[in-house]
Amino acid sequence: MKATKAELEYRITIVLGLIAQRYTRKQIIHFIQTEHEDWNISDGMIDIYCSKARDIMYDKMDRERDAILAEAINDLENLYKQAIKEKKLSEARKITIEKTKLYDLYKGINSKTINPKPKENTKVTERVTLMMEKIEQGKEEHTQTITYQPQSEFHKKTMKEITTKPNTSGVE
Repeated sequence: MKATKAELEYRITIVLGLIAQRYTRKQIIHFIQTEHEDWNISDGMIDIYCSKARDIMYDKMDRERDAILAEAINDLENLYKQAIKEKKLSEARKITIEKTKLYDLYKGINSKTINPKPKENTKVTERVTLMMEKIEQGKEEHTQTITYQPQSEFHKKTMKEITTKPNTSGVE
């Protein structure tokens, strides 16, 4: 007899609970065959339930991760605004770097190996970091042309912020 939709959801919820308790595949199969023998299902069907349960778990984790990430970015934005307002450029630079790390813009970049003389094909985050360091040291003008075609909405917003921010550092 085929399970109803409600029964399937119940079964997947049971399996989800077992996965959350770190049960192995073998333990899940044993549990279902002993505690829920009335289900009368094969190991293959249990694997399907496990797959669906993991999908539910991963979806929930993604939503929670997105919410935590959004909160962290919002906090960093507020800290950045405060640092700029108080003319703490070193702190603002650190916050900018931290924010780009949250957005995974630094993948594969080791901060110790950043080339102090950027080449034309240098990654944007490296160039922005170098520019911020030079601004902080008073060695760089606040208008530097960065040739970059933004791909995502975040990149477009970031590039707009970089190119439209007024000079608040007191360095002319």
